Amino acid sequence: MALQHMILGCLMEFPTYGYKMLKSIYRDFYSHGPGVNDGQLYNTLKKMERDGLITRETVSQDRLPNKKLIYITDRGREQFLLWLGSTENEEAGARYDFFNEYRFLNKCNFFNHLPSSVSEAKLKIRLEEANKSLDSLLQARISMQRRKVSKHRAKILDYGIAMQNTRIKWLEEFRELWMEEKR
Repeated sequence: MALQHMILGCLMEFPTYGYKMLKSIYRDFYSHGPGVNDGQLYNTLKKMERDGLITRETVSQDRLPNKKLIYITDRGREQFLLWLGSTENEEAGARYDFFNEYRFLNKCNFFNHLPSSVSEAKLKIRLEEANKSLDSLLQARISMQRRKVSKHRAKILDYGIAMQNTRIKWLEEFRELWMEEKR
């Protein structure tokens, strides 16, 4: 349901075209676009149209294929506002959801079965990736400031930055502890 609600939220602000809509939803958070493929998007749009949540209008273009402009319907608006006002998708999750969300922790739990050099290399790679991800988030934040994105949307990105900083700190501490134990 998350993709459907993101689409409806975008359409609450303005009608738009297929993949362009998805890019606009995520533009503040992802520099390379969202991790949703065309198949997911267009299957979701078809279902939403069948359910009466959206409608499409064909727009002719000179020398280009026609595009379908997507609008939210009254039913879609009503459903979106019901979801937005509900408590659905607001719970923090299970007590140990962090363990399932960051699957690398599962591997860390069993590093004692690997040669030290392999586990150390894995930790180094994860740390490099985390730092690259942080850099990307910080660049996105600068871009948001430059484009004068609303402060509440920028604050959402701040959460991601804080999470990435926590991950980096944890990886550094775990790596140091692991190397200490292996000496």
